[in-house]
Amino acid sequence: MERIFGTYYIETPYDPEKAAAVLAGEQSSGTFVAVPGKQKS
Repeated sequence: MERIFGTYYIETPYDPEKAAAVLAGEQSSGTFVAVPGKQKS
């Protein structure tokens, strides 16, 4: 399995750790197949 790494720089008025967790969650749930309960952005 090939791994891809990325570096993100974010500006946020929120707690950076919480903002990073949300960003990571969004990046890891990307799919081209509809997932029940997942809203489109």
